[in-house]
Amino acid sequence: MNKLFLIRFKSIDTIEAAEKIKGCEVFVKYEELPKLNEDEYYFYEILDCDVFYESGENVGKVVDIIETGSNDVLVVRKKKKETLIPMTKDCIVEIDKGAKRIIAKEMEWI
Repeated sequence: MNKLFLIRFKSIDTIEAAEKIKGCEVFVKYEELPKLNEDEYYFYEILDCDVFYESGENVGKVVDIIETGSNDVLVVRKKKKETLIPMTKDCIVEIDKGAKRIIAKEMEWI
């Protein structure tokens, strides 16, 4: 489920003023980010995580996250090999955001 946030700036009170900042990036302090549920994450929490299969094999590090609409897909790289892992309950066993570690099931087609 996508969540949208409405932001209002003190100095932006007309459509013309808002058009001038269209396309700009907005930065939020970590401590001011909305709290997430247990099974939710911000991309910055997942990027650079080490990914392992249940067998203990190191798959690599998360270098990107692809938003597909139905679920996110991790792009995991080890040396020059890339592995795509869907962020679904069928594929992800555990996410330890604090330890920057993800455990995934090894897919049969890999």
